[in-house]
Amino acid sequence: MLASNLLSAQVLQGFVIDNESREHLAYASIGVKNKNIGGIADRNGAFSIDLSGVQASDSIVFSHIGYESVVLSTQHLDVSKNLEIKLKSAPQALADFVVTAKFNMLNLGITKHSGRFTGWGDYSSSRGRARGILVQPLEFPLRVTEFICRIKYNSFDSVKIRINMFKKPADGSQLQQMLQNNIYYTIPKNARTVRVDLSPYNIVITDTIILAVEWIDAWTDRKSTDENPLFTISLGRANGFCYERNTPNEQPSLKSCSEMPAMYLRGYRAGKKY
Repeated sequence: MLASNLLSAQVLQGFVIDNESREHLAYASIGVKNKNIGGIADRNGAFSIDLSGVQASDSIVFSHIGYESVVLSTQHLDVSKNLEIKLKSAPQALADFVVTAKFNMLNLGITKHSGRFTGWGDYSSSRGRARGILVQPLEFPLRVTEFICRIKYNSFDSVKIRINMFKKPADGSQLQQMLQNNIYYTIPKNARTVRVDLSPYNIVITDTIILAVEWIDAWTDRKSTDENPLFTISLGRANGFCYERNTPNEQPSLKSCSEMPAMYLRGYRAGKKY
């Protein structure tokens, strides 16, 4: 299939499914490792990735929260056929914590917003892009109950986002997904504030993390408007580090910025059970 070291004008298509139930996995991530090439599956688990510019030595990563990733070399891919990618469930053990001060609610992140914004415009090129912030831990574990985000514009009929949280190891190694479940939320048109109940997910923050929003789907009746729909997040006037990622498996950027996306976690103090 590969006459040279470069795949040219070829499209990889197929479905991502659960290895046991064979259920199609909506919004699975597909991307060329460490490159800005890729995207996410649609709500039916179907994907279509343009491999133009991909080298024969590259690898494509198929991943989904709660599942073991599958990595395939481009040398072993046949783009003439629809692929069926099977992911195996990968349950993780949770640390055991107890509540120590439930009624003293605390915020972690950027709570104030300005008139400026960051985010997404053209839907076809923006699915799978993520924007977020680096969040430093408190002096004690924080049991998370809610995610809150300020929206500047949303002219789509509705937008579906995925909330991501990654641990940032002190040694600077690769970010580690800390969630065991996909956390989705659908934002209605013209909404200004997003509030997502996280209490069922047993999330406890003890380390430096990346908190991010990933845009994964949107719906609109383009015939009803002459303008392209827009979805953006308000920025807050605070110094820190902003997180940006445009495709699922590229190296994300974490850069110093004076205006950070206005998003934060809310919760209460928890103590570890020994």
